[in-house]
Formats: sequence, structure tokens, C-alpha cells
Amino acid sequence: RTRKWLTGQIPEYDKALKEHRADQKLLDNNPNRTRSKPEDPFSFTALKNKYPTHFLLFSMMHKAKKINS
Repeated sequence: RTRKWLTGQIPEYDKALKEHRADQKLLDNNPNRTRSKPEDPFSFTALKNKYPTHFLLFSMMHKAKKINS
């Protein structure tokens, strides 16, 4: 039922799905592909990626404090 609706809404759905699955098989079978290590959630980099505005504000406050000192 869902496939019928998708095919009706997106005429090229089946073709795109087949291409995607073929690409995925190529990627999965590639021995040169390296998987990235999971990042430590409390590392500086992870926190900076999760809260970029906080780090921006802290760096701006630090610079302002240096200028005023």
C-alpha cells in the first residue's frame, strides 16, 4: 500500500531505490572503507559541536576580559 502510494507520488521511486541499494552494496563491500570511531560524548570536540554558541560566547567573554585587563 505504501509502495503504491510512493510510486504514484514519485514516478521514479523504484528506479531511485534500486540505485540507492546498489550504491549501498558497493560501499558495504569496499574493503578500503574505514569507519570512523565513535566520539567520546564529553570530549572537548564533541561538546564544541553540540553547543557551538556557548563556546562562541565563552571565547568572546575571554577576549573581552583580556582586553579590559
